Amino acid sequence: NIIKSSLPLQMALFFNLWLFPIWCLIVFLGIDAK
Repeated sequence: NIIKSSLPLQMALFFNLWLFPIWCLIVFLGIDAK
């Protein structure tokens, strides 16, 4: 039960960690464009 309930949390955490470099790149390019 605990593992099953924490699975979405782990997936969300992994998804955020995977998107973090992409967001940094987008923000960096956005600032660099100005």
